[in-house]
This record gives sequence, structure tokens and C-alpha cells, in this order.
Amino acid sequence: DAGMADNVTWLHEELFPDRKIMVWAHNFHVQHHATELPSGAPTMGSYLAQRHRSELYTIRLFMYWGEAAWNDRTLYNVTDPVPGGLEALLGRTSAPASFVDLLGQGASAGTAWMSTSIATKSWGYYNDTITPRRQYDGILFVDEVHPPHYR
Repeated sequence: DAGMADNVTWLHEELFPDRKIMVWAHNFHVQHHATELPSGAPTMGSYLAQRHRSELYTIRLFMYWGEAAWNDRTLYNVTDPVPGGLEALLGRTSAPASFVDLLGQGASAGTAWMSTSIATKSWGYYNDTITPRRQYDGILFVDEVHPPHYR
């Protein structure tokens, strides 16, 4: 993760100093605070947040149901959301996809979940707990997912 962050910093400072850069990586690698991870090891996102916080906007992808694939292309079913968890909360909408800006929201009863520890699913499969605003700036929530069509 340190190497990935160094590469992004180099791209930002040397190759494209006057341009915006989009980096697509797994949710784990882009989160900001390793203190909420079982390993406690710094992630690319934690390094980038330290170096470029004012220029950084990090989005996490969450899914509600469907079928997905592991890195080895093995298919699996997205597991049911934890009652009261983040996917259960966001799954109340009927939209096929939703975007939630965490960074620009003020404190209110309706946004309290953003700044408190909440149950969620990593990979749509493993139970996890995060504080959304500590880790990400936005959430992309997809209702139904499908695996890629491999050739």
C-alpha cells in the first residue's frame, strides 16, 4: 500500500501536476484510517489522506444483493445485510444505485450514522464495522450486482 501511495503521489506531483487523477482500487486499499482495521496496517488511502487530504475524495462501493466474484473468479452470493447495518439502511431506497456524499453533510439526526460505528459487509460477504466518515468521503451503493462475464 505504501508503494501504491508513492506511485499516486508521483503521478500527482511529477507527471500530472495540474490535472485531476482518478484511482480505482478495492475498498480496503482506499480507506483512510487503519485504526479500524484488524491488522492496523496503513493503507494506500491512509497515506494519501496524510499527504493530499485537501485534494482527495474517496468513494466506497457497497452492494445489497446479487452475485459477485472473488479475485480468482469464483462466484459467490452477496450475503444478507446486518439488521440495522449500513446496507440495510441504504437498501431502503428503491433506486438501483445511489450516491451519498459523506464529506459535505452537516451533523443531524438523519446523518448520525455517518459518524458512528456501524455494521457493514466487506466484499458484500464478511461482517465488518466501520465509521463511514472516518474512512470515506462518499458512498456508491448498488442495489443488485452481477459478476463479470469471463471469456
